Amino acid sequence: MRKRVCRGIFVLMMMILMTATAFAADTQRASDRFNSYTANLYVVSNGDLDINFSVTASSTMDILGASRIVVERDNGYRWVTECTLTANNIPAMQTSNATQYSASIPYEPIDPNAHYRAVVTFYAKDSSGSSTVQATTK
Repeated sequence: MRKRVCRGIFVLMMMILMTATAFAADTQRASDRFNSYTANLYVVSNGDLDINFSVTASSTMDILGASRIVVERDNGYRWVTECTLTANNIPAMQTSNATQYSASIPYEPIDPNAHYRAVVTFYAKDSSGSSTVQATTK
């Protein structure tokens, strides 16, 4: 009896794992529009930041680039959001009818002596839909 219960639990656990694996694989389809993407953050000589990003799509996109850049500052305990830049406010974050796009977005930090990072949300839209992926600068 005990062996039968253990076997039943094992079969149930395997079914759950297989379902979870299938679901996880399905969620990866959102990035099929992206071949590659990178984001870097540089401090320029006056203490300002340059957020550079590049994205390459799998085919020509109606809109390609970054939809949002979240600038975060290390306050000594955790990363805190200092500013959110959007394509609505900075049109240079996106282009149209392109397979590849790169941009450099300047940012003046509140505390030029703090450590910063940027979380870039890349965006690609074509006639069949849109996709986003994120990259965090080092």
